[in-house]
Parts: sequence; structure tokens; C-alpha cells
Amino acid sequence: MEQQYVVFPALALFVAWILIRRFMGVIRHMARSADLRAVLLSVVALLAGGAYVFHLVEGWRYLDALYFCVITLTTIGYGDFSPGTDVGKVFGIIYVLLGLGVIMAFVTTVAQISIEEAKARQDQLRARKSGGAR
Repeated sequence: MEQQYVVFPALALFVAWILIRRFMGVIRHMARSADLRAVLLSVVALLAGGAYVFHLVEGWRYLDALYFCVITLTTIGYGDFSPGTDVGKVFGIIYVLLGLGVIMAFVTTVAQISIEEAKARQDQLRARKSGGAR
């Protein structure tokens, strides 16, 4: 019985490592392209700026403020943090309305690049198989 509990975390870590590695590859791809770099920098500025404002207004640690920004703009909204001041609430409203489009553009771009890379890998495998079968 104990072995299955040891294997699952190892498998989960392996899958997480693969996903993080692929995500970082997409980020590198975005950083090399001028058009995609604008989306990437917009997301970084949006999250950093939002975290800074929530840090100042709500008195949250930077990590908590950044966490809140990511959870809010990805529409997950766990509810463990929420603005307690009127200024924080007003900023939160404006932040969501302005930031949602930027985050969705980023998510869409990451998905599109991931799909294109997966198709390219499939095409390479097919080419190897058809070339090796002759």
C-alpha cells in the first residue's frame, strides 16, 4: 500500500516538470518575437503593477499581492484574499476590467504556440517514421 503513495508524488513532480519546461519554452519563444514580446511584457507589467498597488493599498506582502492578481485575472478567485479598503476595491474593479483582456491574449498566445509546437513535433515524428520505413 505504501508504494502507491510514493509513486504518485514522483509522477506528479515529473509531469509538473514537463509542463513547466514546456511553458518556459513558450515564454522563450515569445521573448524572441517582437510582436509576442509586447504581450509578454504587458502581462509582466500588469501583474507587477497590480501587485505593487495592492501591496501599498492593502498592506499585503508582495507575494500575496501577486498571487491575488494572478488568481483574480485568471478568474479563478479562491476568495482567500480580497481588498478590504475602498481604494483597493475600486482599483480591483478597474484592474479586472483592464487586465482581463491582456491575460486572455496571453493565455491564447501560449495555447496557440503550444499547439503549433506539438504539431511540429508530430510532423517530425511522422517524417522520421516514413523516412525510416523505406
